[in-house]
Amino acid sequence: MELVQDFKKISKKDVSLAGGKGASLGEMTGAGISVPPGFVILSSVFEKFLEETDLNVEIDSVLDSVNHKEMHTIENASEKIQALILQAKMPQNIAIEIEKFFKNLNSKYVAVRSSATAEDSASAAWAGQLESYLNTTEKNLLENVKKCWASLFTPRAIFYRFEKDLHKQKISVAVVVQKMVESEKSGIAFSVHPVTQDRNQLIIEAGFGLGEAIVSGQITPDSYVVGKEPRRIIDKNVQTQSKGFYRAKNGGNEWLEIPKEKGEKQVLTDEEILELSELILDIENHYGFPCDIEWAFENGRFYITQSRPITTLDFKDIRDEIIEEFAKTKWHFIHKRTRSPLYTSLLWEGVHFKTKTNIPFDHSVEKVIYRDAELAIDELSWEKLRERVINFTKNNPEVLSALLRDNYKINDEVEKFALKTQKQTWSSKNLHNFWVKYRNLMHRFGAYVILPLFIEADLEKELKSAVIEKYNTRAEEIYQILTTPIKSGATQEEELSLLKLAMLKNSNKLKNEDIDIYLEKFSWIANNAFDGKFMTKEVLEERIKLASENKPEMHFNSYAGKIENHKQVFEKYYKDFSNNLRIQGVINVLQESIFFRSWRTERYYRNAYFMRDVFAKTADLLNLKNNDIFYLTINEIIESLKNNTLPADIVISERKISYVCFAINNKVFVYSGEKAKLAKQKIQVQEISKNTEEIKGQTAYPGRVNGIVSTVISKDDLKNVKDGSILVSPSTTIDYVPILKKVIAIVTEEGGVLSHASVISRELHIPCVIGTKNATQVLKDGDLVEVDANSGMVKIIERAK
Repeated sequence: MELVQDFKKISKKDVSLAGGKGASLGEMTGAGISVPPGFVILSSVFEKFLEETDLNVEIDSVLDSVNHKEMHTIENASEKIQALILQAKMPQNIAIEIEKFFKNLNSKYVAVRSSATAEDSASAAWAGQLESYLNTTEKNLLENVKKCWASLFTPRAIFYRFEKDLHKQKISVAVVVQKMVESEKSGIAFSVHPVTQDRNQLIIEAGFGLGEAIVSGQITPDSYVVGKEPRRIIDKNVQTQSKGFYRAKNGGNEWLEIPKEKGEKQVLTDEEILELSELILDIENHYGFPCDIEWAFENGRFYITQSRPITTLDFKDIRDEIIEEFAKTKWHFIHKRTRSPLYTSLLWEGVHFKTKTNIPFDHSVEKVIYRDAELAIDELSWEKLRERVINFTKNNPEVLSALLRDNYKINDEVEKFALKTQKQTWSSKNLHNFWVKYRNLMHRFGAYVILPLFIEADLEKELKSAVIEKYNTRAEEIYQILTTPIKSGATQEEELSLLKLAMLKNSNKLKNEDIDIYLEKFSWIANNAFDGKFMTKEVLEERIKLASENKPEMHFNSYAGKIENHKQVFEKYYKDFSNNLRIQGVINVLQESIFFRSWRTERYYRNAYFMRDVFAKTADLLNLKNNDIFYLTINEIIESLKNNTLPADIVISERKISYVCFAINNKVFVYSGEKAKLAKQKIQVQEISKNTEEIKGQTAYPGRVNGIVSTVISKDDLKNVKDGSILVSPSTTIDYVPILKKVIAIVTEEGGVLSHASVISRELHIPCVIGTKNATQVLKDGDLVEVDANSGMVKIIERAK
């Protein structure tokens, strides 16, 4: 029985023995493609190892206990099985054979890679599921081989086999041992552009040092798009690279700084790009299908270290089937009012990009849907992500603080990037480059948007339990006080500043410089960037006039007083937990996280304001109105700028009425008009039930009234609010004050004890329920409802006809 085979004796027919990776490397070696020499420890060796160590029955028994919908069963099974494999002694006959082939390779350093026998089909890819060990030496060779065997049973690999319905198949693992290329530069390539799916384009990503830095997402590589016929470089996106992953002097790997003059240059020359392109096309032509390729460059020569089928090209022109598929899916609601296809596409794609956090965040979310204002991911992915994050962070609330600190830094980077746009002259080419860089920068937000939701939910549960135990009947009110941020957000500052201007106007002391100072500080805040409407001097003067007619001194003193009073009340209840440092820590983290949500939203507006010129220029080049670009996805903008025209099948007027975006494996499809209506009929986001007869929020001001609903989504809706009605809105601002005097109750989706709705309802002595999350989704104009602000409940008495 053969235990080990050289690449030269292996072909693509040997997947059952060599695994997908080993079979591919053998096939390319036989085809004369430049592959570093190596050998494969066949899958039969792993099976022999299990037999000789008597682990078979024990492993099967552990796997039988797995329920893949319960993450803890997967993790428990993984821990037990990997320990069994790593603690078992390598049989001597196997060890001797492996060491013999290693010596024949005549290389001090090798790469040791797992190669599953069910690996890398056109419909499933094990890329990233199993482990690789670079710069392995003879000393740790056998140990790393066992680690590769054990990686067939990591939590993500076990979950993957259940997810892809492979758990009933016999799956073994071979191990590839390959001479290590000491890469000066390396990267990945796709023989068909995976985003545009243009089969006449290939794309290369390149970085300095070892390719693991790119595969793991820890550096942003250069990217080069090459046309196949005629052969030419179509696009280059050069990134500054400050670090690279290299072989350490004493073995293993390490990060090294790249000198600035080198890091700012194009990684591959134009000649090298075209040379590598020929090699990529040779591989595609040999296999007869599009390939995902890993490459390395050493001493003036390219080497191919891996090739597999691209598994994400089968979604083209199947949107009708997508509707059917998504209609069957169970969904978990994430966000409302995600604003536009542009920002939702940036958010979704970003989920797939690695972050710098050390949390083992799994980016394999497969399905996302966003319908106008609702964003949800499929329930299975949601539960899987939640379990991983909560298990990692449950004893360490500071993880969330660290995430937020990191995100503040990223936001600062975006703001600096946005500010630079104000000093540039825009051409078609540099506009295209801007949007590519903006996409890369914004992608880094993805995981940070979702990760805090998991951690926050767990911490909220813990704090609520502690508050209920301590205060019982007043628990809900005190919980809200403890979690409403002490910090003032930009919205609060702007409202107080506007009231100051109104007071100056009433005392005839308002000067032009007062208005200029306000505009310099807040012109970005009172706008709707996504409708292309920013604050102007004329609009501000109208707002000052309106505020001056509505007792600005009373509102100012009340608002400022409520903020100060909240700080004092918060300190009182915070001190009640002085003997429980854990709960005080949870309060601190939740305060920061809740503040950060509104802070981040404010920054979206702020940066959109700074970038208004580039948005306008982009719209102009594509013959659109300024705000129309927000109804395009990020990749539609990039591709349209490349071609200097909008695709004929994109009808902006239809998207403005309604749109539905599907995202599968990072490929986004958009429906609008009649197609969107059809999709909405078939697809229901489970978390937002519009058939419910009641919704719950927090009490801002007590009382109970019955009345007819008037919904206000934007300021344009204020004119439709009827006297004696109940205002239902995402939130309120100081501009709502004249209308609020007409209504008998307020219901909002957002806000805390210091929100505008809370403060104004106390001034006007009208019942107010805040933080309902879904009021505008459930309640419609004309519904007859009961607002019971004593209990925080809103009940539907009769639906509008």
